[in-house]
Amino acid sequence: MYNDLIKEVDPCIRCGNCFMICPVVDLLPPSLKALNLLPLNLSRYIDFIKLSPDLPYYCTQCGECVLYCPLSIMTPRVFLLLREFSKGQALPSKIRDAILNTGNIYGMPNEMRVDWVTYAGLSGKVPVGVKADVAYFLGCMTSFRARLQKVAKACAILLNKVGESWTILGPEEHCCGLPLLFAGYVDAFKEIANRNVGALEHLGIEEVVFTCAGCYRVFKYEYERRGVKPPFKVLHVIEYIADLMKEGKLRLRRGKSKLNITWHDPCELSRYCGLVDEPRFILKALTDNLVEMSDSREWSKCCGGGGLLRAVHTELSSSMAKRRVEQALEVHADIIATACPSCILTLEEGAKGIIKVKDIVELVAEAF
Repeated sequence: MYNDLIKEVDPCIRCGNCFMICPVVDLLPPSLKALNLLPLNLSRYIDFIKLSPDLPYYCTQCGECVLYCPLSIMTPRVFLLLREFSKGQALPSKIRDAILNTGNIYGMPNEMRVDWVTYAGLSGKVPVGVKADVAYFLGCMTSFRARLQKVAKACAILLNKVGESWTILGPEEHCCGLPLLFAGYVDAFKEIANRNVGALEHLGIEEVVFTCAGCYRVFKYEYERRGVKPPFKVLHVIEYIADLMKEGKLRLRRGKSKLNITWHDPCELSRYCGLVDEPRFILKALTDNLVEMSDSREWSKCCGGGGLLRAVHTELSSSMAKRRVEQALEVHADIIATACPSCILTLEEGAKGIIKVKDIVELVAEAF
C-alpha cells in the first residue's frame, strides 16, 4: 500500500495548485491547512494519521484538484489510500459494519427499502423483484430518507409514464459500496459489488437507471476497476430522460418558464462521469431562464456532501454548502436543480429555506 502511495505522489512538482484550489482547504484553520499539503512529506503525514485517524477525511473526493494539476495526479486516490492507513476512525468503521450486517448505511432492516412505496401512495404501481428490462437502483439515502423518497416517487412516476418494463430490487438491493471505498475497505467493497451485480443479473436486467450520482459512478466505473464488470447498461436518470426526449418519447411542459433555475453539477456526474450537457438540455425544456453559477460544469464547486466529509466533519460540510448556495443567490436563482441525494440534503441545509433545492427528476415529473 505504501508503494502505491509513493507511485501516486512521486511525480508531484510541488506547484501547490491542488492546495490553492481545494474547496476544503480555505475553510480549515492554519494548522490543518499545512497538514493537507500531503505530497510534500508523505511519511510525516502518515505519522500524523496514526495520532489522528480522521485527517484523510478532510477531502470530499470532489476531484477538482485533478483539473488543475499539471501532471494530472489523482489526489483523491491518494486520500483513499491514506484512509486504508486510518481504519481506526470510528464513524467509517461503523458505516462498514452497518453495510455488511444489514445491507445499508443506516443499519436499518433492509426490508424497509420498499416502505417508501407506501409513503408515496404508489402501492401496486412499483414492481419489486420481478424480471424486467430496466431496474431502478435507488441507493441507501433515497430508500430511507424522507426528503429523498420524493425523488424515488418522481422516478417511479416517470418510468410508469413512458410505459417502461421496470422493477426495483427491494430488499435484494444492497448499498452500492461507495462508502466502503471512501473508508478504505476495498475487500468489503468488492464483496458488495459482486452481490449487487448478481442480484440484477438474476432478474435478466438489461439497463439499470440511477438517481444517485454516487451509485451511478460506482456501477459505471469503480466496479470494473476492481474486477467486477456489470453485464448491463448503466444510465443516470438524466441520460435516460435526455434520450427519451431526443427520441420523441417524452414531452415536457414549460411550467417553470418564468423561474430562474440554476444547475448544480454534482462532482461525481460532472468531473468523474462527464455528464454536463444532458441536464442543461433537459432544463432548457422546462424554463426560459437557465442561469449559470460562476463555477459550473467541470469546474463546479463541491457542495461539501461527498467523500464522507459530512459524516466526519459536519460543520465543515455545512460551511461549504452555504458557500455554494451563496453562488446561486448571486445569479438570482429561484431553484437550485441537481441530481445527487447528498447534494440535495447538503444544499437544503445550506439554503435554510431561502432558495428551493430540487432534484431534476422531480422537476421533470412536475412537467408531465
